[in-house]
Amino acid sequence: FGVELSSSSAALPPLFAWAPARRAGGAAEPVELAFDVLGGYDRARLVVAGTGGGTVALDDASALEQEPLGKAVKFTEYELSVLGTPGSSALLVRSGRALLTGFDLSAWDRAGLAGWPEGSLSAAAGARGFTLAFKGAPADASLHFLALRPDESSGQAGWVATTGAEGYAAHAGDFSRAGATSLLLGSGTELLRLGFASPVEVSAKSVEGALAFRIALAGLAEVELQLTFSEERSEAAALAERAGECERKQDLGGALAAWTELLDRFPFEHRLVTRASEARARLIEAGLQRVGELRREMEQARFFLLPELFRQGEARALELAQQYAGSTVEVEARETARQCMAARAELVAGERSGSEQRLRGVLGALDPAAAPHLTEHLRGALQPVAPPRKDD
Repeated sequence: FGVELSSSSAALPPLFAWAPARRAGGAAEPVELAFDVLGGYDRARLVVAGTGGGTVALDDASALEQEPLGKAVKFTEYELSVLGTPGSSALLVRSGRALLTGFDLSAWDRAGLAGWPEGSLSAAAGARGFTLAFKGAPADASLHFLALRPDESSGQAGWVATTGAEGYAAHAGDFSRAGATSLLLGSGTELLRLGFASPVEVSAKSVEGALAFRIALAGLAEVELQLTFSEERSEAAALAERAGECERKQDLGGALAAWTELLDRFPFEHRLVTRASEARARLIEAGLQRVGELRREMEQARFFLLPELFRQGEARALELAQQYAGSTVEVEARETARQCMAARAELVAGERSGSEQRLRGVLGALDPAAAPHLTEHLRGALQPVAPPRKDD
């Protein structure tokens, strides 16, 4: 059996605390459940759940007030309370206001008890916040909790993001992401991070006044609740400064790398994340424009049938790929390099048409101001076949 806590103002979602399960037996036995009632909850009711067939007889159920147990673990103005014996649910509170509730490893529905009913929660405070542990969780166990949205009335849904091997991703509304190593909730001084020692699948669904999260634990034994980010914010500020310096020096690849590292490793300052996202999009767009210009030049170069032009184009494309490593620009640049290499191989394998005289005539007809890159390519291509000097 257990106790369901609720709020008469409906400001908080229901919260359950369960006593240890009892197996069927002929004799009556006492069952006791003790915990500190959390702020905001002013109603309670006894709940009973069972599996299999048969009957259950209850008698003399009562609620007694006692001195606070004081079992909540604390970190600055935060408290993490584990309810139940053993712990079956938990609540994260900041200065008396609930932030996260539930943390259930199992749940009752019309089909019966689902999840991992044998699981128990335990909490401990650490250097950066809390650790919520569930030792011995099977590979198919899931952790469910609610993230309350205090700004729901003002229309602000809050800030939700995940990080993983594929980088940073912001989310709005329902979502699912596999391979997540962090879940970020809130922003500024309200930011908190759920850290996972190994990749997990995170999914969320919007409910009234909250987001309902499910973490597929995949054998994970604990979750870190990080609440302080001073070192990470310093690292992010340093990366932002480095990115700005690279842009001023026209080192666009270096700037892109710095902004990407900020998003992937230190997405803890909303202002810097917004700035990094916008800068990264702008730099990638500029890189794609450069790839597009190179492709257009190579299309024009097909008219001259000179392998040297495509060799130069391939080298420029590979340089762009290296400069924009890890982005879509690299993918497009390497494809351009492949096309240049194929075109050059085709020309070398076939019979060369056109002559130096014809190419010199074309070069003479070109306006260098109107086509500077093409003019430079033609001059470079003709250099190897220029007539030898008399003093050679």
